[in-house]
Amino acid sequence: MSTQALESDILEIRADGFYFDEIIRETSAAQLTLYALAEIQDSISVNINILTHLEKSLIEYLINTSLSFSELKRIACEYQFRYP
Repeated sequence: MSTQALESDILEIRADGFYFDEIIRETSAAQLTLYALAEIQDSISVNINILTHLEKSLIEYLINTSLSFSELKRIACEYQFRYP
C-alpha cells in the first residue's frame, strides 16, 4: 500500500447503502448516501448518520475561520438543535 501526503487534517467520509426501517422491519427499497467530516487522529472512529450529514455544509461554510474543528462541530451541533 502506498502513502500520500494529505493537504488537510479533515476527511470527508461517504457512506452508501440501504437502511433498516425498524418500524416495518424491512430494508429500504432505495439506496441512501450520507456524508461526515472527521479530523484525522492517531486512532479514529467516525459516526456517519443524519446529524453528521446535516452539519457537513455548515462546517464547510465555516472551515476558513480561525476556529478549531472541534469548535466547528460544536457550533454545527448547537445550530441543528436550535432551529427547527
